[in-house]
Amino acid sequence: MIRPRTALFVLAVGVLLFMLALYGHAEHHSPLAAALGLGLLLLGIALALLSLRGTTLVRPHPLVLLGAALGAALHGYEQASRSDALALGWLLWALVPYALGVAVSAIPALRVPAIAGVAVVLLFDLYVHYAVFVKPTSSTAALALIFAPIWSTLMFGPVAMLLAWLVVRRRSREVAARRNRADGRGVS
Repeated sequence: MIRPRTALFVLAVGVLLFMLALYGHAEHHSPLAAALGLGLLLLGIALALLSLRGTTLVRPHPLVLLGAALGAALHGYEQASRSDALALGWLLWALVPYALGVAVSAIPALRVPAIAGVAVVLLFDLYVHYAVFVKPTSSTAALALIFAPIWSTLMFGPVAMLLAWLVVRRRSREVAARRNRADGRGVS
């Protein structure tokens, strides 16, 4: 059986390699590192799905759907009012992090971490919108619209979900330990 920690480790290494390659830290090996990073990301996703064999999927959490709807409204507004023509590809690209959050929210054990991930992605998108459309500091500020979905999908959303998952896991262990002490069983 595949352990979720293995999938998480493979995903983390994939993200790290991709980010190092994206910013040129692998120098002339950057294309190879990027390809390897993307390959590890796909493998990590497959391993994560395989580790959930006995898990039944549920409807996504309403707060995740609300965050995704707000993100879709923000990006729809950007496309409709701030662009010369509607570019469906760019709109879908901007919605990838929200789709990830909605998919993760369908896994019962990850509903609360998905809320945190979508909230962080929405906050980052609001910041990018401000930096690009409200108060740009340079003529190249619009490039942030290209890279924000990469950062949100590979870094901000997953890191927020991981941190929230660790908090939820620790709190549930503390509650279980208190119940055991109250019942006089001790902690095993």
